[in-house]
Amino acid sequence: MSMPLIVSFHTLHPTYMEYARKLAMSCDKLSLECLILPRPDLGSWVANCGQKAAFLRDIMKLKCQSLLWIDADARIVAPPILFDEPPFSFAVGVRQPRAKGQRRCNAIGRGIIDAPANWPDDVPCVFFNSGTIYLDCCGVIDGLLDRWVELTEEDPHAWDQWTLQQAWCDLRPTHRWLPREYVDIRGKTKKPVIVHGLASVELKVDRS
Repeated sequence: MSMPLIVSFHTLHPTYMEYARKLAMSCDKLSLECLILPRPDLGSWVANCGQKAAFLRDIMKLKCQSLLWIDADARIVAPPILFDEPPFSFAVGVRQPRAKGQRRCNAIGRGIIDAPANWPDDVPCVFFNSGTIYLDCCGVIDGLLDRWVELTEEDPHAWDQWTLQQAWCDLRPTHRWLPREYVDIRGKTKKPVIVHGLASVELKVDRS
């Protein structure tokens, strides 16, 4: 089995540090290689999450291998076999709009969010959930990460999943929208693979 390197970061807040420890333990239990590093607290949830783009770009350049980002408040409970030499270069969790064909969603804490204006007409509109992201080691993903960093720097108040969604629209790498089992929230699916906690809810952070 050829799996990507699992990567994540955490601030030095005790709750996030404990989540990250449990994520590392879950990787060890399944013999999955991981790299989980501390990052500075920039003073807000949005700013801290906004470090994700540059972090992933830097790790990709350093390691030159495919990456699987998982938020620090998650754990892996079953082998993520979907990423064993996949036929796509990018994968992410998504949420569907409330109505078919709708191109906007209600983001808790941020109001109404519109899809990128250049969302492709041949792909039904979805909205990214960046808790689980697969990135192949290839040129188009290098470009995607550079574009994501650029968009984050242009609008540091934007959620990281929205800038990632715009970067995907701009580059259009081959993709797979992840099954719910790979972006499971607190074990709600029957056979979860990656289970996410809700640290931001637990800590009652301001996500505006």
